[in-house]
Amino acid sequence: MSGQCKEWGHGLCARASAPKVAAATRSRHPSSLMPFPALCRPTTLLALMACLSAPALVCAADDAPTGTRDTRVARSFELGYESIRLPAGERLGLMSGTLLFDVGDGWWFGPAVHGAAAGERGGLFVGGAAVERHWLFGPRWEGTASLFVGGGGGAGAPVGGGLMVRPAASLLYDFGPLRAGASVSYVRFPSGDISSRGFGIVLAWDGSYR
Repeated sequence: MSGQCKEWGHGLCARASAPKVAAATRSRHPSSLMPFPALCRPTTLLALMACLSAPALVCAADDAPTGTRDTRVARSFELGYESIRLPAGERLGLMSGTLLFDVGDGWWFGPAVHGAAAGERGGLFVGGAAVERHWLFGPRWEGTASLFVGGGGGAGAPVGGGLMVRPAASLLYDFGPLRAGASVSYVRFPSGDISSRGFGIVLAWDGSYR
């Protein structure tokens, strides 16, 4: 090959090697990214928000001075399901996932996502953030009050501009490895036609990061 390069000139060799260089470039920098619809799935959004939120808090804890002070950051993952009513009596089941971090004095904050799990609106999802206040009632009972604010839509749901506001309250019992209980909420899309009280169930797991 080197002899042919000398005989034919460097220009032809450059053209011959271009496909290999382009293939190597494509292997290092893929041109086909994840399709947009896959990014819109509630489970994918929840995983992305969790990955984006957790490292910053972990790094902040790792950078803290070492010593006797506990540098762990408490976190809680909540999974919920509730049923709400849409216009014309249509029922919609919403599943939610929330990743919360302890910010002190009983307050928790983190990303959350809600998506249609039952009914005729498959594809509806809303991503945003939630803030919660926790109270303990005895050794095993816990009450929470929360507010979620986010945006989304899909499946032709009457959400207007997509802004969703959801205040809620829950009562949970500590079973040891997890907490479970019931919730009541009010789901509202201010610029749309959805405004409904919801009743559901909640599961929660606690842990910590260093």
